[in-house]
Amino acid sequence: MMRYIAICDDEPLHLEYTSTLIKKILPSIGFEVDSFSTADSLLQAMNVGDYCPDVAVLDIRMDGLDGIDLAKELNARAPSCKIIFLTSYLDYATEVYEAEHIYFVLKSDMEHRLVVALKRALESSTASDCIQVKQTKGTLLISINQILFLERKGRKTRIQTEDAEVQTTQPPQELLTTAPPEQFIRCHQSYWVQTQKILALKNNDFYLQNDYRIPLSRTYRQKAKEQFFASLKNLSLFNE
Repeated sequence: MMRYIAICDDEPLHLEYTSTLIKKILPSIGFEVDSFSTADSLLQAMNVGDYCPDVAVLDIRMDGLDGIDLAKELNARAPSCKIIFLTSYLDYATEVYEAEHIYFVLKSDMEHRLVVALKRALESSTASDCIQVKQTKGTLLISINQILFLERKGRKTRIQTEDAEVQTTQPPQELLTTAPPEQFIRCHQSYWVQTQKILALKNNDFYLQNDYRIPLSRTYRQKAKEQFFASLKNLSLFNE
């Protein structure tokens, strides 16, 4: 699976140097390194297509939107993206905690520290953390951990999260291509339920948080129950 590394720095020489260094660190196959000279250009790439970096290496001091504010945007739009901050100024060491990030690297120490930072980011980054929802204004990234269930009704799919509802024309099968097979249970012609959000199984219904009750149809009932009990067994083994 291709992994995407985004670099954002408004200093051309620093941008080129960081890109060259990262390409030397990473294997030649399986990674794509993309360079952006402004925060807006990176966000625009995410708006107009399906671009979703696995790791973002961000300079902090930039004209316009700075690296910390850009990281906040990425935290909201692409929660699975791991942030590495780069800077020439140690004064920013406390400010970076305003955004979720995994490493802080001084540019003067890049050759030694960037290797460690990338390794940590890639080990903790998975492409299956989000689903990509195509909309008229671009692509919306929704964290899988926030999804309760998907409902297909006519030509629309309802994505119900813990605190919102999103509509799309994409079928659930397309939306869930990046999700692990065990993450969702199809229990009905119209419903796919997030396994970890099931609170109980009663009278052929799945009970979820927020008082949702999802029916198990006769066609999918047996397999759905088997998947549910398998998930409970795996959880029990994990907690031993």
